[in-house]
Amino acid sequence: MRLEQLTFTRFIAAMAIVVFHFGSGVYPFNIPELQFIVHQAHLGVSYFFILSGFIMVVAYGSYKKIDTAVFLKNRLARIYPLLLLSVVLLFLHTYFFDPAFRFGIIKDAVLNLSLLQAWIPSKVLLFNGPAWSLSVEFFFYLVFPFLYNLLFSRKKLWINAMAIVLFWIIFQTVFFYLVNSPFNEGYPSPNHALLFYTPFMHLSAFLAGNLGGLFFIKKLSGKTRNYDVAVLLCVAVLLLLLKYPTGMNYHNGLMAFVVIPFILFMALNNGLITRLFNIPVLVFLGEISFGIYILQVPIFRLTQSVVMQLNITHEPQLLFYISSVVLIVFSALSYLFFETPLRNRIKNIKMKF
Repeated sequence: MRLEQLTFTRFIAAMAIVVFHFGSGVYPFNIPELQFIVHQAHLGVSYFFILSGFIMVVAYGSYKKIDTAVFLKNRLARIYPLLLLSVVLLFLHTYFFDPAFRFGIIKDAVLNLSLLQAWIPSKVLLFNGPAWSLSVEFFFYLVFPFLYNLLFSRKKLWINAMAIVLFWIIFQTVFFYLVNSPFNEGYPSPNHALLFYTPFMHLSAFLAGNLGGLFFIKKLSGKTRNYDVAVLLCVAVLLLLLKYPTGMNYHNGLMAFVVIPFILFMALNNGLITRLFNIPVLVFLGEISFGIYILQVPIFRLTQSVVMQLNITHEPQLLFYISSVVLIVFSALSYLFFETPLRNRIKNIKMKF
């Protein structure tokens, strides 16, 4: 089941993260009235985790049992081609523009390729920082077949709901206590990295998405209607929570209580918002959002280095917008001519045991 209206939301989240990393000081993102959004735009990663949990359940909801090996092969086919491309691009940047670091990055590149960096607090953001989330996603890929085969496909919805909600409440309580205790020594301490980047610390977000997916396929599938007002209300509530956080931290799944209703209303909506988000060009932008996310660091570094080397401009605002255009175009080309063909080749590999 494809829910195209959700695809474009991935592009919005990916570009919000790009702005968070590279554009917070440029117009219009430097307007004081927008700063509360820009400074928390990294929450787009949590949105990815929740949406990933939702989509996986919806995609495999008709399966009686998931073949773990085939599932992992197909999931790795989704993320590994662009991960490899990001490593190559960062090596090119280092070779041409930072030769002094040419040999120092090899270990970090290998760690990125192993998808283990998020388990090591001192290494989590090295080399290609945003790739830490792939380490988390890979953890989800490992646990999802077991969760599905043992719980989701066998137990009743209310049992799964009770288990996930209980886990979510306990986790959020412990997380809130640790974040606001002396244990959290602040960025960039190892304890901060342990709390905010370790894969297990994002499991509640993924499980919340799983529960949303289970509820959708068992109770709501086919019950479409115009939910434009409900969607906008969810967005308004989220903006209010960002504007007035009252000491809460939404990074590790707390925002699920707003995001899950948003995803469900979007999935069921047949109103104007869905018709707009189903425009082919917007769906395509959503399809290339993974490239936008994982290639942002190498593309921005390469583009800005080339532009400044050619003395085209050194103005931060122009550098940001030129790099953003290059990122979107390059992501589109890589999706069409690299990512998709290689993904299909990997998926067609027959598993023999």
